[in-house]
Amino acid sequence: MKRLSDIPLEIAERLDLPAESVAGVPKLTVTGRRRALVENHCGLLEYSHECIVVDGGRVRVCIRGTNLQLVAMDSTALLISGTIACAEFA
Repeated sequence: MKRLSDIPLEIAERLDLPAESVAGVPKLTVTGRRRALVENHCGLLEYSHECIVVDGGRVRVCIRGTNLQLVAMDSTALLISGTIACAEFA
């Protein structure tokens, strides 16, 4: 049985809507393997030079790479720099 809170995310995926159109879903923008911008976050869960895990509410965003660092962060967005190998949603 599906949870009521999962319905908006499922609808967005089926209709191929952008993440910002669904409340509570983080938006990830990776630029040139050197910068990652995560919008609509709920804070950090883990932080190291190899992995940064961002709380996205219902999902987690894991950025993996080398020499990762948090460049800027406010209540709605955070910017990560370094050599980004992959980004995972869980």
